[in-house]
Amino acid sequence: MSRLYRVLRCDEGNPRQSGLSAKDPGANMALEEHVERGSWNSRSQFISCTDTLESAKSFGRMKKTNTFRVVTLDRGRIETDQNIRVHDVSSGTAF
Repeated sequence: MSRLYRVLRCDEGNPRQSGLSAKDPGANMALEEHVERGSWNSRSQFISCTDTLESAKSFGRMKKTNTFRVVTLDRGRIETDQNIRVHDVSSGTAF
């Protein structure tokens, strides 16, 4: 199983019960802007993930709190879900 990791926001409950959602699903932010600025200080319709647990932990340590939660996602299930559009920007060519 190929995995993705994501640091949960403080306002997110249990993703097994409520799923994951972007800060603003109706936003119209460009993908490039989301990647450049992140969604920490802005509202975006995207949800960012990483393919390594260490990267997720690194992002989590940048939070203003001492604790953070990381969720593990099954990449295969995400990529086959017709309701989800995946943008893999790891190669820098998704723009």
